Amino acid sequence: MKRSLLYIAITLAVLAIPMERTDVADLRPVQTVALYKTADGYCLETDTGDIGAGKTVDDAYRDLIDSTPGIIYLDTADFLLISRNTGGAVEEMRKYLKKGVRICAVVGQGDLAAISKFLSVQTGLQPLKRWKTGDPLPVLDCRNPRIKFLQKNGK
Repeated sequence: MKRSLLYIAITLAVLAIPMERTDVADLRPVQTVALYKTADGYCLETDTGDIGAGKTVDDAYRDLIDSTPGIIYLDTADFLLISRNTGGAVEEMRKYLKKGVRICAVVGQGDLAAISKFLSVQTGLQPLKRWKTGDPLPVLDCRNPRIKFLQKNGK
């Protein structure tokens, strides 16, 4: 009897603690993130259609978070696309993405949802945790509706 009263008291105490709740409908899970260099700095785009821009990658990330309706969820990202002139900025992206994210270079800007589908069946893409600035990357051509690799595995 004493244990039952103790368990009830603990349960009531836990339920009384205010908790911040997140509505699942507000979550925007991302599969693909693209990082582009612009004349003014950097642009981050996701396959959910959300975009952030800023002078630095951190500014672009903050703009992406602030301008997204709901909660952008980058922990679900599987792919990072980088334009050829953003290699050094990838180091800044490491803090926002999980280490298993696979990385490739991109030419042009295409529909990221279609690119996500294309990349999800590809093998051999290098994970971000093993990539170092200057290492060769497969180059994805997104200038036409038909997505293809110009170079695969840096060849």
